[in-house]
Amino acid sequence: MPKSTIFYQLRNESKLFCSLTTFYKYSIGLAKNLLVLKPKREPLLAKRLFEFIHVDITEIFTEKGKFKVAFIKDNFSRAILNWAILENGMSIHIRNLFEATFEKYNLMEKTEIVSIVSDQGSENKGELLLWIAQQVIPEVKKLTSGIDIKSNSMSESVHHILKNEFGIKLGIPKDKKQLNEKLKEFVHYHDHIRLPIVHDGYTCHQILNGVVVDKKRFVEQAKEARTKRMESNRSFQCLVSMKCKK
Repeated sequence: MPKSTIFYQLRNESKLFCSLTTFYKYSIGLAKNLLVLKPKREPLLAKRLFEFIHVDITEIFTEKGKFKVAFIKDNFSRAILNWAILENGMSIHIRNLFEATFEKYNLMEKTEIVSIVSDQGSENKGELLLWIAQQVIPEVKKLTSGIDIKSNSMSESVHHILKNEFGIKLGIPKDKKQLNEKLKEFVHYHDHIRLPIVHDGYTCHQILNGVVVDKKRFVEQAKEARTKRMESNRSFQCLVSMKCKK
């Protein structure tokens, strides 16, 4: 679990009141290059839900062989909107996955433009492009990394989290059935437990469901905690001074 998630969990439970930088600074064993938080730059930054929807595929090995898994991710909330273990004929499966996603979130009733972001893989052409061409309301556009935008790192971050943060729990599943169960656990962790820095202590699921980030909600508690720390430090210094004089 990343230190940022631990920080926000402690803060949400009213067990810690300081800045993220201060928490990093005093975390044991922290490398010097992490003392100052520098968020990664994303190629696209949405201003609303479903403005940019990313899709990408990764391979996961099981004892019975490897499987391709597709994740669909919302740029604004960072939530995983949908996912699937793909079979043969991936193009039609990607199309079906988007159809199910649009139905799940009632996107056909939206009036704003929805842009689908993907890499240049063949699975993101063919059937998917035919389906996009049929959409009138909402208007659906296709953006391709390396052509229309710099990269699809928003989607690739899901694979990084899956294999690095969740890797121990994921392990090497026995078969497709166990892989399916492990992926359900991962999506729950990603959307309901993990606390991204960009959401300042809220989960992806909360943002997806309309919660507005309030970066000032812990300001007063932080001020009070700082005052108490300063008082405690002064008391300690006075105590040491008195002992030194004796």
